[in-house]
Amino acid sequence: LHDSIDQRIEDGEEISEDECLYNFTWPVPGNYYVSSGVGELLEIHNLASDSSRFIVGKGGEPDFLSDKNGLLVGKIKGYQDVQVGKKAIYTLFSGTDHQEELKKMMKGQPTPDGGNLFLVYDLDGKLIRKFLLDHYTNGIDVHEDSNILYTVSSSEENAVNKYRLPL
Repeated sequence: LHDSIDQRIEDGEEISEDECLYNFTWPVPGNYYVSSGVGELLEIHNLASDSSRFIVGKGGEPDFLSDKNGLLVGKIKGYQDVQVGKKAIYTLFSGTDHQEELKKMMKGQPTPDGGNLFLVYDLDGKLIRKFLLDHYTNGIDVHEDSNILYTVSSSEENAVNKYRLPL
Protein backbone atom coordinates (compact mmCIF):
# COMPACT_ATOMS: atom_id res chain seq x y z
CA LEU A 1 0.00 0.00 0.00
CA HIS A 2 2.63 2.53 1.10
CA ASP A 3 5.13 1.67 -1.62
CA SER A 4 2.47 1.48 -4.33
CA ILE A 5 1.23 5.05 -3.61
CA ASP A 6 4.81 6.38 -3.52
CA GLN A 7 5.64 4.59 -6.78
CA ARG A 8 2.52 5.90 -8.51
CA ILE A 9 3.39 9.47 -7.50
CA GLU A 10 7.01 8.98 -8.59
CA ASP A 11 5.74 7.67 -11.98
CA GLY A 12 3.83 10.93 -12.41
CA GLU A 13 0.36 9.49 -11.88
CA GLU A 14 -2.13 11.98 -10.53
CA ILE A 15 -3.72 10.70 -7.33
CA SER A 16 -7.36 11.72 -6.85
CA GLU A 17 -8.30 13.77 -3.79
CA ASP A 18 -10.62 10.96 -2.66
CA GLU A 19 -7.78 8.44 -2.39
CA CYS A 20 -6.09 7.82 0.95
CA LEU A 21 -2.56 9.20 1.16
CA TYR A 22 -2.51 9.15 4.95
CA ASN A 23 -0.08 6.47 6.03
CA PHE A 24 2.09 5.66 9.04
CA THR A 25 5.19 3.49 8.77
CA TRP A 26 7.14 1.99 11.65
CA PRO A 27 10.59 0.40 11.34
CA VAL A 28 10.61 -3.09 12.72
CA PRO A 29 13.42 -5.28 14.00
CA GLY A 30 14.12 -8.29 11.82
CA ASN A 31 13.51 -6.93 8.33
CA TYR A 32 9.86 -5.90 8.74
CA TYR A 33 7.93 -2.70 8.55
CA VAL A 34 4.32 -2.12 9.47
CA SER A 35 2.12 0.61 8.09
CA SER A 36 -1.40 1.73 8.79
CA GLY A 37 -3.80 4.33 7.55
CA VAL A 38 -7.26 5.43 8.53
CA GLY A 39 -9.68 2.53 8.76
CA GLU A 40 -9.00 -0.99 9.93
CA LEU A 41 -6.01 -1.88 7.78
CA LEU A 42 -2.45 -2.85 8.67
CA GLU A 43 0.27 -3.80 6.21
CA ILE A 44 3.16 -5.97 7.38
CA HIS A 45 6.02 -6.02 4.92
CA ASN A 46 8.93 -8.45 5.19
CA LEU A 47 11.92 -6.68 3.62
CA ALA A 48 13.98 -9.88 3.39
CA SER A 49 11.41 -11.73 1.26
CA ASP A 50 9.84 -8.58 -0.24
CA SER A 51 6.40 -9.93 0.69
CA SER A 52 3.45 -8.14 2.27
CA ARG A 53 0.56 -9.28 4.39
CA PHE A 54 -2.53 -7.11 4.79
CA ILE A 55 -4.75 -7.29 7.85
CA VAL A 56 -8.19 -5.93 7.04
CA GLY A 57 -10.73 -5.93 9.87
CA LYS A 58 -14.48 -5.33 9.98
CA GLY A 59 -13.92 -1.59 9.52
CA GLY A 60 -12.32 -2.34 6.17
CA GLU A 61 -9.94 -0.29 4.11
CA PRO A 62 -9.90 3.48 4.47
CA ASP A 63 -13.20 4.96 3.32
CA PHE A 64 -13.20 8.74 3.16
CA LEU A 65 -16.18 10.98 3.63
CA SER A 66 -16.28 14.71 2.95
CA ASP A 67 -18.18 17.20 5.08
CA LYS A 68 -19.51 20.58 3.86
CA ASN A 69 -16.20 22.23 4.79
CA GLY A 70 -14.25 19.87 2.54
CA LEU A 71 -12.74 17.99 5.47
CA LEU A 72 -11.90 14.40 4.59
CA VAL A 73 -12.23 11.93 7.41
CA GLY A 74 -12.09 8.15 7.46
CA LYS A 75 -15.24 6.20 8.16
CA ILE A 76 -13.76 5.01 11.45
CA LYS A 77 -10.81 5.84 13.65
CA GLY A 78 -8.49 2.91 13.24
CA TYR A 79 -5.11 2.11 14.71
CA GLN A 80 -3.98 4.85 17.08
CA ASP A 81 -0.49 3.45 17.78
CA VAL A 82 1.58 0.46 16.71
CA GLN A 83 4.71 -1.06 18.21
CA VAL A 84 6.56 -3.97 16.67
CA GLY A 85 8.65 -6.05 19.00
CA LYS A 86 10.83 -9.09 18.60
CA LYS A 87 7.93 -11.40 19.50
CA ALA A 88 4.77 -9.66 18.27
CA ILE A 89 3.06 -6.59 16.82
CA TYR A 90 1.20 -4.53 19.45
CA THR A 91 -1.55 -2.14 18.42
CA LEU A 92 -3.90 0.35 20.01
CA PHE A 93 -7.21 0.45 18.15
CA SER A 94 -10.22 2.76 18.38
CA GLY A 95 -12.97 1.71 15.97
CA THR A 96 -14.94 4.90 16.75
CA ASP A 97 -17.34 5.83 13.95
CA HIS A 98 -16.48 9.34 12.73
CA GLN A 99 -20.07 10.21 11.84
CA GLU A 100 -21.32 9.26 15.31
CA GLU A 101 -18.47 11.19 16.90
CA LEU A 102 -19.28 14.30 14.85
CA LYS A 103 -22.95 14.09 15.89
CA LYS A 104 -21.93 13.93 19.57
CA MET A 105 -19.53 16.85 19.15
CA MET A 106 -22.28 18.96 17.53
CA LYS A 107 -24.47 18.28 20.57
CA GLY A 108 -21.67 19.20 22.95
CA GLN A 109 -21.36 15.63 24.21
CA PRO A 110 -17.96 14.21 25.18
CA THR A 111 -16.21 11.87 22.74
CA PRO A 112 -13.43 9.38 23.48
CA ASP A 113 -9.86 10.41 22.71
CA GLY A 114 -7.65 7.60 21.43
CA GLY A 115 -8.40 3.90 21.57
CA ASN A 116 -9.28 1.30 24.16
CA LEU A 117 -8.63 -1.97 22.33
CA PHE A 118 -5.12 -3.40 22.70
CA LEU A 119 -4.60 -5.99 19.94
CA VAL A 120 -1.59 -8.31 19.71
CA TYR A 121 -0.62 -9.95 16.41
CA ASP A 122 2.14 -12.44 15.72
CA LEU A 123 4.77 -11.29 13.22
CA ASP A 124 2.79 -12.94 10.40
CA GLY A 125 -0.28 -10.84 11.22
CA LYS A 126 -2.41 -13.42 13.02
CA LEU A 127 -4.40 -11.94 15.92
CA ILE A 128 -3.28 -13.77 19.06
CA ARG A 129 -4.62 -11.63 21.96
CA LYS A 130 -7.26 -8.95 22.41
CA PHE A 131 -7.57 -6.76 25.51
CA LEU A 132 -10.25 -4.17 26.33
CA LEU A 133 -8.53 -1.42 28.33
CA ASP A 134 -10.38 0.26 31.19
CA HIS A 135 -9.98 3.70 29.58
CA TYR A 136 -9.21 5.36 26.25
CA THR A 137 -5.55 6.10 25.68
CA ASN A 138 -3.40 7.70 22.99
CA GLY A 139 -0.16 5.73 23.00
CA ILE A 140 1.38 2.43 24.01
CA ASP A 141 4.82 1.18 25.00
CA VAL A 142 5.29 -2.57 25.48
CA HIS A 143 8.25 -4.00 27.37
CA GLU A 144 8.35 -7.57 26.08
CA ASP A 145 10.96 -8.86 28.52
CA SER A 146 8.81 -8.02 31.56
CA ASN A 147 5.36 -8.28 29.87
CA ILE A 148 4.51 -4.71 30.89
CA LEU A 149 2.28 -2.37 28.87
CA TYR A 150 2.48 1.35 29.52
CA THR A 151 -0.25 3.59 28.14
CA VAL A 152 -0.11 7.36 27.73
CA SER A 153 -3.27 9.40 27.67
CA SER A 154 -4.19 13.03 27.16
CA SER A 155 -6.42 12.70 30.23
CA GLU A 156 -4.75 14.19 33.29
CA GLU A 157 -6.36 11.68 35.65
CA ASN A 158 -5.07 8.68 33.68
CA ALA A 159 -1.99 10.19 32.04
CA VAL A 160 0.29 7.14 32.42
CA ASN A 161 -0.91 3.64 33.27
CA LYS A 162 0.94 0.37 33.73
CA TYR A 163 -0.49 -3.09 33.03
CA ARG A 164 1.06 -6.54 33.49
CA LEU A 165 0.27 -8.53 30.37
CA PRO A 166 -0.58 -12.23 30.56
CA LEU A 167 1.28 -13.06 27.34
